[in-house]
Amino acid sequence: MKTVLLIIACIIFPKTISAQTSIEALEDIAGVEMVIITKDAFNLLLKFNPEKFKEAKALHAFQVLEGLEELKIFTAKNPESAKIMTRTFLAAINEEELTALEGGQEDPEFVKIYGKLTADIAVAKKVILYKKERSLKDNSESATVVILLKGNIPVYKTSRLVNLII
Repeated sequence: MKTVLLIIACIIFPKTISAQTSIEALEDIAGVEMVIITKDAFNLLLKFNPEKFKEAKALHAFQVLEGLEELKIFTAKNPESAKIMTRTFLAAINEEELTALEGGQEDPEFVKIYGKLTADIAVAKKVILYKKERSLKDNSESATVVILLKGNIPVYKTSRLVNLII
């Protein structure tokens, strides 16, 4: 009996450790482009040629947010991939019990920010920025961008980050 339990534990345990969050499952969707930048990669890039990366908006996030550890950007320009991204994003909000931090709509764009707050409600350990663009011709979804930030992120800086990245 002990051997059977041990075998079952050996099969199940690795799967629970390597399980992705639903928002990170976006990297498996066909037609979705992804960029990952870690804090170490950011520091390494600046050591080689800081002037070259001066205009890179995504890299400025690490300068604005001192506690940022990882930045993932998912983009889809294909309408079908964009729809799948939107469904995955909405599922992640419910599954991870994220709190709405900000949102706004200015045609043809729609931006929403959600976060996983810590005990200190002024700090989020995960922030997800969602931007959806609609085609003005037929009002269909034309592009979607999801930005995932991990680390200790001050909530009051999220709006500044939206203006910086998006």
